[in-house]
Amino acid sequence: MLILFFDEQGMVFRHWVPQGQGVNGRLYWMVMEQLREAMRRRRAQHRHSWALLHDNALAHHADCVQNFLQAAAIPQIPHPHIALTSCPVTTGFVLVSRG
Repeated sequence: MLILFFDEQGMVFRHWVPQGQGVNGRLYWMVMEQLREAMRRRRAQHRHSWALLHDNALAHHADCVQNFLQAAAIPQIPHPHIALTSCPVTTGFVLVSRG
């Protein structure tokens, strides 16, 4: 499985999840730390002016992930709650410029 983060300029960061491994809060927390570093390296001009839009997966709402995002001052854009049956394609992760 591929976890991919992109913005209007293209891909910012990707993380390959090994086959057979699920995405839990601990793994997603590690990915968030790596994403923050990728933003510092690849989008230095936006490192304090971006927000995270991710879907409503359980790992995204894990306490460790939410605590990290708050401590790192990474704002999140709320994702609308939709039934999986009404949207056959899962949305990607989008980094949105706030500037």
